[in-house]
Amino acid sequence: PQIVVGNKIDLLDEDEIEQEKERFAAIGVDIIPISVATGLGLRDVVNLTYNRLQSIGVEVSDRGSTLKRRVYRFHDEEGFRVEQDGEAFIIRGQTVERLVAKLVLDSRDAQEYLSDRLERMGVFQELGRHGFTPGDPLRIGEVELELER
Repeated sequence: PQIVVGNKIDLLDEDEIEQEKERFAAIGVDIIPISVATGLGLRDVVNLTYNRLQSIGVEVSDRGSTLKRRVYRFHDEEGFRVEQDGEAFIIRGQTVERLVAKLVLDSRDAQEYLSDRLERMGVFQELGRHGFTPGDPLRIGEVELELER
């Protein structure tokens, strides 16, 4: 069995992702779209891997392992995470915090630019998974804002 994964979906819009899935389906390959940068789709890969191993009779244990691992990260890490503080949603991550810090959000253009970038990074999709709705308080770094998307 094989599992085919397509990375960098945070750089594509939904239509482009669907086109790529259809292109692979045409040659008989199911592809799982992911973004290592944002973490989107990674849980799907883990679950599918687990299920495939189960289906071919490999015993998979979810008990603690003695295997130690070392995680290396690039200095300029692009990932982010979403947290909640009461009703406010907090987005943490070096790239997204730097993006917001350099923008002057007084103009409509800057707000649209920020919304587009956050959309492409998968921030809105992840916020939705955490129950975010437009108008909820949002904090990125030191900046508090409300987004319409």
